[in-house]
Amino acid sequence: MGNPNTGKSAMFSRLTGISAVVSNYPGTTVEFKKGTMKFAGIAAEIIDVPGAYTLEPTNKAEEVAVDMLESGDAVVINVVDATNLERSLFMTLQLIEREIPVIVAVNILDEARHMGITIDVKRLEELLGVPVVPTVAITGEGVKELIYRLLKMYSAKGTKQERLNMPLSDKRSDDQRWVEIGRITSQVQTITHRHHTFLDRIEDATIRPSTGLPIAIFVLLSSFGAIIGLGMGLRRFVLLPFFEGFIFPPIKYAVTAIVPEGILREILIGRFGVLISGIEWPLALVLPYLLAFYIFLAILEDTGYLPRLACLLDAIFHKMGVHGGAVMPFLLGFGCTVCGILSTRALDTRRERIIVATLMCMAIPCAAQSGAIITLLAEKSIIAVVMVYLIALFFILIAGAIMNKLLPGTAPTFLMDIPPYRLPSPKSVSKKVWMQMKSYLLSAVPLIIFGVFIAGMLYETGALYHIGIFLTPVVVGILGLPAEASISLIIGIVRRELAVAALIELDLTLAQTVVGAIVALFYIPCAAVLPVLMKEFGTAYAVVIALSTIVIAFAMGGMINAAFIFVL
Repeated sequence: MGNPNTGKSAMFSRLTGISAVVSNYPGTTVEFKKGTMKFAGIAAEIIDVPGAYTLEPTNKAEEVAVDMLESGDAVVINVVDATNLERSLFMTLQLIEREIPVIVAVNILDEARHMGITIDVKRLEELLGVPVVPTVAITGEGVKELIYRLLKMYSAKGTKQERLNMPLSDKRSDDQRWVEIGRITSQVQTITHRHHTFLDRIEDATIRPSTGLPIAIFVLLSSFGAIIGLGMGLRRFVLLPFFEGFIFPPIKYAVTAIVPEGILREILIGRFGVLISGIEWPLALVLPYLLAFYIFLAILEDTGYLPRLACLLDAIFHKMGVHGGAVMPFLLGFGCTVCGILSTRALDTRRERIIVATLMCMAIPCAAQSGAIITLLAEKSIIAVVMVYLIALFFILIAGAIMNKLLPGTAPTFLMDIPPYRLPSPKSVSKKVWMQMKSYLLSAVPLIIFGVFIAGMLYETGALYHIGIFLTPVVVGILGLPAEASISLIIGIVRRELAVAALIELDLTLAQTVVGAIVALFYIPCAAVLPVLMKEFGTAYAVVIALSTIVIAFAMGGMINAAFIFVL
């Protein structure tokens, strides 16, 4: 309950998500909203009654508000406007006088701070005798504390009056209430002249949807472009010259001198040589993009921008059945699918975890795979790179919406503290990046080397020729790729990026590279992911993911190939 324009509806949305029901109060045309708050295993019905200034109704909306107030055993979250405290406290005193269980949310504190208004919340709580929590509903600041205090009120034994430690008050006249409000505000409210700082303006602009969404698009696109630029620069001007100038020549010389000409030499230094491609693919092809990704992720995290991004995306994510907090698992999934899946443990329900993990396995490329895709496409067409990622984005939105409809349940309440902006610490950023790089070097690189070894064996022994014949109807007929591309489907099972890396060795047209990148993007998760899926969600789920990703990869690749044929 609260006055109109106190942020009451924003508070309701923050507590319940967007899956609310709007109804007319019986016998009237006055609307109210009803939703469910899920928190710590507890489900509570939340009702947003029409805005009112007083419990002595002056219009139909206020009559409905008072009727609903007296309709059951409930507690009132009284939302008051920190920028208009005197006006808001009138209803607060009326609620207390009626001995109604009430918790006060002093809302819109961000605007109050910008206006130079400071409120002593502890003192206000002492004077009112009821719980008081400072909040900013639009960002979620203080909402978690509000719910904790709300649950605490019902955790103790005894009457509502005892639980709330609420003093009984004689009913006052309107004049007496205004005198009391003046006495209270004089003790808890301080007003000073204060101009908005530049940081205040940035914080406001990046959290409000009208400005925050364009800024978010700019930040994400800029980060993506910077990752591509930094990764390509490291690869082309640092790592490739280093390996091709100092590492590969002595390796080729030594192998040629020691190993006689034949299959073994080719497996070691040939087209898919484990001592050449086995080093180049993980360290010169994938590593630079992976390094760039984790640098920018750590910077965005340490500046405090990611929680704001989560708030901005909350409404979009709810359409996929998850809340804005899922942005972190998704971003981690762009780094490493295994890390992303494990981070879904922080989500509230199994339903959310399944939706996020499924979308991650189907259409979110890890940083290693992204590096390979960018290497495959960027030199031919930057537009092709953008197109591949846009296709993945549209697939995620559509598949998420479908899963939200099919899976029972709803997304729970989204609660996240919004920290102030701060400069990232170079030490903290470097530590985070090194931890991710260390994990990649120890766990992923050996698998990539093994995958390159398998590719070399298949190619040099002629087994690839027979596999190509078997897969020709799919690889050539549906996907429009050369028969040799079947090797990417085989070694891609070991690591997803290998499915792309193998295509780099082939002389493909632009259309074929796009189709190959699409197939590799939607292809079966790498060998490290499937055991994690089995552990987290069960063997049946892992098998379904493996089979469905193969079908989707071929279907998407076939559609893109058909589209190119139609256009060209």
